[in-house]
Amino acid sequence: MTDFAQALAQSRIVAILRNLSTDKALAVGEALIGAGVTLLEVPLNGREAWETFGALAKAFSSKAAIGVGTVLSPQDVGRVSARGGNFIVSPNMDPEVVNVTKRLGLASIPGVATPTEAFAAIKAGAAALKLFPGQGFSSDIIKAWRTVLPPEIPLLLSGGVNASNIHGFVSAGVAGFMVSSAIFAPELDPDEIGEKAKALIEALKGGGKAHAHDGK
Repeated sequence: MTDFAQALAQSRIVAILRNLSTDKALAVGEALIGAGVTLLEVPLNGREAWETFGALAKAFSSKAAIGVGTVLSPQDVGRVSARGGNFIVSPNMDPEVVNVTKRLGLASIPGVATPTEAFAAIKAGAAALKLFPGQGFSSDIIKAWRTVLPPEIPLLLSGGVNASNIHGFVSAGVAGFMVSSAIFAPELDPDEIGEKAKALIEALKGGGKAHAHDGK
């Protein structure tokens, strides 16, 4: 099983695969991993979520960190753990979900929107913080958060990122990006998804040029 922290340090991109069909899961997973994305998240509020997550975890757990998003209950944390997942993403900060996730040895990434929620999440045992919704965070706000939060806690921006602005967020202190439409849509073929992922990673490294079609 690939460690979450190791995978984050390697690619810094979490691909959010909402509504990815099970029959396309392996091809899309191969394309993303081939492009350099080593964190794959399947949100529970999408179609075929459990089946798709299970297929990805079985096929790629040695190559990528596979997790589940929109997790709202401790029971679902247990199901993710039993099926070989290794990180849990939530839109909110529920101490019970965070505690159970940590107890089962998975990384908990709860959604936070205020410093109060951020510190509560850290106290509960969060491995990283999901800044959600990302559209509500400017670089200046993130810099202010970064001055008071423990430096070892990664900040992950969820939403609002594309190839044209990603490098500015890195400079502000964002450790990783949770990305959906900028690289993935159910109707895209795996090659298109892989190319979008490569373009975003190139921009993240500072070597790419922004393109209007890279997503929002």
